[in-house]
Amino acid sequence: MSTLSIALGGLVAVFLVYRWQSTRGLPPLPPGPKPLPIIGNAHQYPHDNESAVFSEWSKIYGNVMSVTLFGQTIVIINDIDTAVDMLENPKRSEIYSGRPASRMAQELVGWDEAAAMLQYGDVIRQHRKNLNQALSTRAVARYWTLQVNEARACCARHLETPDRFRDHIRRTMNAVILSVTYGHHVTSDDDPLVALGEQCMNDFSDAAMPGAFLVDVIPALKYVPAWFPGAGFQRQAAIWRKRLLRFIHEPMETVKKNLANGTQTPCFVTDLLETVTSKEEEERLKWSAVNIHAGGSGTSHVVLSSFYLAMTVTPEVQRKAQAEIDRVIGQDRLPRFEDRGDLPYANAILKEVMRWQPVSALGLPRRTSKEDVYNGYYIPKGALVLYNTRAMCYDPSVFKDPHRFMPERFLEADGKTPVEMSHAREWGTRAFGYGRRSCAGMHLANETLFINIVTALATLNISKGVDESGTPIEPDLNYLPGVINHPKPWKCKIEARSPRAAALLREAVESAVP
Repeated sequence: MSTLSIALGGLVAVFLVYRWQSTRGLPPLPPGPKPLPIIGNAHQYPHDNESAVFSEWSKIYGNVMSVTLFGQTIVIINDIDTAVDMLENPKRSEIYSGRPASRMAQELVGWDEAAAMLQYGDVIRQHRKNLNQALSTRAVARYWTLQVNEARACCARHLETPDRFRDHIRRTMNAVILSVTYGHHVTSDDDPLVALGEQCMNDFSDAAMPGAFLVDVIPALKYVPAWFPGAGFQRQAAIWRKRLLRFIHEPMETVKKNLANGTQTPCFVTDLLETVTSKEEEERLKWSAVNIHAGGSGTSHVVLSSFYLAMTVTPEVQRKAQAEIDRVIGQDRLPRFEDRGDLPYANAILKEVMRWQPVSALGLPRRTSKEDVYNGYYIPKGALVLYNTRAMCYDPSVFKDPHRFMPERFLEADGKTPVEMSHAREWGTRAFGYGRRSCAGMHLANETLFINIVTALATLNISKGVDESGTPIEPDLNYLPGVINHPKPWKCKIEARSPRAAALLREAVESAVP
C-alpha cells in the first residue's frame, strides 16, 4: 500500500470519527435511502429527472427526507405545507435563506452579486430595497400602458407570422423587462440586448449547475492557471466572464449616454441613478438592474409559452375563458387591467399554468445558516435544502387529478370565488419562491402574464398544428431538463377569433402611445 493511500485512508478515518463524535446525542437526520460509508448516497442519487425520483422516495420516507453525498447532507421537502413552515415561518426562515456557494459561477465567472447566489444579508437586502421601489404592488401600476401595448403587439405578430409564436413571446416578455429596467425599446426579434441577456443566462445556468465543475468540489483548483492541462474550466470561465461584464456595464453606460443627450426614457435605473453618491452604490445599482433583467426574462416567457401549450391541448378551457371575456368585455374592445377583478376564470388559468408546468422542478437550493431540529429530525448547519416544486404541484391530496389542466380547481363551485387553499398564501405566488428569497419581481411578472393571457384569449383561437395530410399533431408535454424547464418545441395553429378581433389588434398597435 502506498504512502498516499495510507494518508488518504487516515484522513477519511479522522473525518468519519469527527463526524460521529460531533453528531452523538443529536436527533436523527430525516429518513432516506441507506447510505454507504464515505460516499453516502452517491450511488443512488439521480443524475436526471430528480423531481420524479424524489417523489417516489417520498412514498417510502415521507415529505421531509435526506441523503448524504460524501458527507454533505441534502434535505428534500416534498409537500407545500412543510415548505411554507420551514422556508416562510418567521421563526425559521432565516435559517433556510442561505445559498450554496459556486466557485465556478461566482468566483471565476463573476456572478457574485446575482440575487440567486447571494447569501442572505446586507447586500441582498439592499438589492431588494432597490427592486421594491420599482416592483412593489403599487409601483408596477405605472407600467400598465407598456404591458398592454406589448401584449397587443404580441398577438398582432402572431397573426402575421404564427409559426414564429415562440419568438414573439420571447420578444414581448423581454420588451417589458428591458423597458422597465433600462428604458430600452425592443424593436425586433433579434434585439442585441435581448440576445446578450439570453446568452448570459444560459452561461449562468451551465456555470451554476451542481456537479458540473470539479472546482466546486475542490476549491483549490480555482488557482490552477488557464494554460495548465485539464484547466479547460478556466478558459471557459474567461469567455463567460467577458460576456457577463458586457451584460453588467453596457446597458448602464447606454443609459448615461442617453441622459446626457436628452433621449433617455424614465426607468428603474434613472429613478435610482440620481441617488447614487459613490462608485460602490453605482456598482450595486448595476447588479440590481441585472437581477431584474435576468430574473424576469428568463422565467416569464416560459410561463407564457406554457399557457399557449395548455390552450393547444385544452380547447374546452379556451372556449370557457373566451365566453367569460365576451360576457364581461364584449367583442368591441380589447381587455384592460381594470377588467381583471371581473375575470375569475382567466385569473385561474394563470394559476393553473404555473401549477401544471412549474418553471423549475426543484427550485434553487438553499443552505442552512445554522442547525435546526424540525419535527424531531436534525438539520445540520450547512445542509443543502431542495424543495420539490413539481411534486407539490402534482400532490393529489392538494390538487385532485393533478395531471389534468383544470383552472376550476382554483374556484369555488360558483365559478367566481377564488378557493381558499390549505396553505399560507394563494398558489399564484408559489411559482415565485418562498419567504425571504421569493422573487421581488413577482408583481410585475404576474401582471405581464395576465394581460398577455387575457389578450390572447380575447383575440385568438389556438389549436393543434397539422401535418401535410391535415392530421393534428399531438404536442410532446415533456419539458426540457435544466434549472429552468422549457417546453419542447411544438406546432400550433393561431388564428384571429374574428375579423373584428384582428381589426382591433391592428388599430391598437397603430395607435399605441408609449
